[in-house]
Amino acid sequence: MASAGSEGRLRVRAAADRYLQAAGFLFDRAELAAYLAALQEEIELTNAEITALKGFLSQVLLEQVATHARKLAMPGRTSNAAKTESAPAPTLPALIASLRVLGLTDWDELFVEASLCEQALTRDPADAFHKMEKAAKSDYRVAVAELAKKVRRE
Repeated sequence: MASAGSEGRLRVRAAADRYLQAAGFLFDRAELAAYLAALQEEIELTNAEITALKGFLSQVLLEQVATHARKLAMPGRTSNAAKTESAPAPTLPALIASLRVLGLTDWDELFVEASLCEQALTRDPADAFHKMEKAAKSDYRVAVAELAKKVRRE
């Protein structure tokens, strides 16, 4: 049986795979934000999953770079995965550009935009959450996540 942490990693890896495949492995921050909003209409991602997304997106792109490297090192040999894919493979320069854009993306800003928990906390009528320091906001997010876990168990 998978632990909750491994289940979350699997969900995030699947989300990263699906987004990048749909985007032709060309990372775009606005497209990712739209994808996450649509995805969360079906399944809510936890704050930890959203935070882990950058690493999984990087991993998927690096796997594509490795596929190119294998083709350069062993011309004429292709993997079984490459034979079954119907979409055209992205170019190496495009993959590197996507990795660069991914690295330059403001993930704090994207997190605020993608996190349903964050969106709920920012609707505070007194605007207290917005005025908090970063560490206090983090404490609030953790408390909300713990409450959500308790509610799901009951």
